Amino acid sequence: MIADTGLTIVGLLRQQLVPDTVAHPESIGLASPLEEGELSISVYLFDIRQSRDYQTNEMIVQNRGTLRYPPLCLELYYLITVHSRADLPVRALDSNRIIGGVMQTLHDYGSVGGADLVGTLKDNNEELRLILEDLPSERLSQIFSQKPYRLSVACRAGPILLESQRTKKVTRVLDASLSAEQRNGGQP
Repeated sequence: MIADTGLTIVGLLRQQLVPDTVAHPESIGLASPLEEGELSISVYLFDIRQSRDYQTNEMIVQNRGTLRYPPLCLELYYLITVHSRADLPVRALDSNRIIGGVMQTLHDYGSVGGADLVGTLKDNNEELRLILEDLPSERLSQIFSQKPYRLSVACRAGPILLESQRTKKVTRVLDASLSAEQRNGGQP
């Protein structure tokens, strides 16, 4: 599910930005923003947090004799970075154009479902929410501590439900007995 989320974001960006903003679909992919390569846009998972908003403690009925423990609900945080290959005099302008296209796509497709999903997200008919996030400059400084900063935007994706592998065997109640005792209004 986690890998499928990154691939869904890459697929959405390819669908919306190629060929008008980025020339080739292979120029958008999963990679660290620090890696040098042929990408024009890298999508990088930099943080994972448990989602308290969607977490449940209820067991899920798997079949008559088995309950499945509740799924782990996550929010994934991605850094989407521009790697412009334009000549120096127009590189900043090209980077601004590309990041604008990325932000517009994330805004326009804040809820992704159906054919736009990949893998298990699609198989399970999930709905993925994409939300632009503010990223403090301290966090950006940590990410780009080894290399110069590149124009980037942060995005939160979720909820991601990781199904528990743990199950519990249960049996149905077949017989129950009750007993009642009459009291005299609490008097001895």
